[in-house]
Amino acid sequence: SRCYERIAYFEERGMRRSDRVFMQYGNNIEFFVDLISIWSLGGCIIPVDPRLTIFEVETLARAAHPRFSLWDGAPDDAMLKALSSLEVQVLTSSDSPITGSSIPLSRNIGNNFTLDQEALILFTSGTTGSPKGVVHTHRSLLARWMSLRQSLGLAAYKRTLCLLPTHFGHGLICNCLFPWLSGLDLYILPPFKPEIIMQLGEILD
Repeated sequence: SRCYERIAYFEERGMRRSDRVFMQYGNNIEFFVDLISIWSLGGCIIPVDPRLTIFEVETLARAAHPRFSLWDGAPDDAMLKALSSLEVQVLTSSDSPITGSSIPLSRNIGNNFTLDQEALILFTSGTTGSPKGVVHTHRSLLARWMSLRQSLGLAAYKRTLCLLPTHFGHGLICNCLFPWLSGLDLYILPPFKPEIIMQLGEILD
């Protein structure tokens, strides 16, 4: 239900097949709702570390050419101005969803992409130079999940906890999407929080 609301919201704001979308937040339920919604429309998601500076975000935007930047809450004025100057439309996960029948959903929801279409672009850290975007297609992601299922099975991942950031390849593709899209339970926590690490034993119990 929530995905359909978000799909209608994105359609109303002009999101189209093959659009690239910066997702500048993560590690919560709304991130996964928006991920599925954007994929259903045929879009490509680009998870971005929300801690990046304006200069770093501008560098990624010039390389990837996203049409949209999605935030959990509004970015500050300086970031908003920087993205707008690059013709990137800013949306937020907390915007009121479109409800009712005034905005019709696409009739081809779920059929808006091919297996070889861009699904996910992950940027390297750039520690040895400029960050480089690694492109994953729907086919390459499916191949990864099939390989994991064949080599690791599913039994050990029935209840999976993720503390890794969802802008990080292993955190998103393997730690989160592999168990979750296999129909298993995923528990997600914010990364880099000392107060959470201090309670990790209790959380695991």
